[in-house]
Amino acid sequence: MNFKSKIKIRIAAGIFLAAIGIAIIAIGNVTQSDAELLHSFGAVYAVMGIMRVISYARLIRDEGAMRQREIAENDERTVYITMKACTLAFSIYGVVASAVITALFLIGKTSEASVVAYCILGFMLIYLLCRTIIAKKS
Repeated sequence: MNFKSKIKIRIAAGIFLAAIGIAIIAIGNVTQSDAELLHSFGAVYAVMGIMRVISYARLIRDEGAMRQREIAENDERTVYITMKACTLAFSIYGVVASAVITALFLIGKTSEASVVAYCILGFMLIYLLCRTIIAKKS
């Protein structure tokens, strides 16, 4: 897959992210429960998606900048740093979430603890699925 195709996929992901944000705002308008919170999250998602689309659209129009970006993303040092940062973030997330689950159970908030536990489980399953797919491609 060439780099321009990757950028187009990222633009599509940005559009999807913006659409999720708009949907969250709409849900906040319809349900009226926690509307303030939903509007805030929806706005953040929408703005992030729009900013990604604008950023990558500019990149596609400028061939020189796209070549520089491709070189920077494929640089071995950058790849190494990114992988180490992801590994560290994954580890810290697991430890913090485990502590949160324990604390929630201790103070009697079992339903909230279950939500956090299911989020961790989902995160781990997605990680294992991605790892399996990447391992088979390599």
